[in-house]
Amino acid sequence: MQPNELKKVSIRLSDLTRPENNAKIHTEEQIEHICNSIKEFGMNDPIGIWGDKNIIVEGDGRWLACKKLGIEVVECIRLDHLTDAQRRAYAIAHNSTNQETSFDFQILSSVIDELEFDFTDFGLNFDIIYKKF
Repeated sequence: MQPNELKKVSIRLSDLTRPENNAKIHTEEQIEHICNSIKEFGMNDPIGIWGDKNIIVEGDGRWLACKKLGIEVVECIRLDHLTDAQRRAYAIAHNSTNQETSFDFQILSSVIDELEFDFTDFGLNFDIIYKKF
């Protein structure tokens, strides 16, 4: 298998198609946390899209947050090298791989102390971490 060359494009949010049968749940609270992250750090993660209808393969939560923020144009990466079955499988794989592990709480606690940054706006409650140490 040859590595694919990612093609980045700017597309109007209204020209993207939300995926049918999306197994990933996006709560209002999570969307608010994504909004807060975009406001604080920018939209640093392009939405992965596929096909003539620009179906969102990964990034539906970011799409929802951008819509809520009134963002009209977003950066996307084309995933047209995938077959239909592959893009559907990739959507599941992409959303599940970051759930396999957690943080090293001792390192995380140290980094948080160094940063002196409030992560609660992004849905992270580190009071639990500090209770462990």
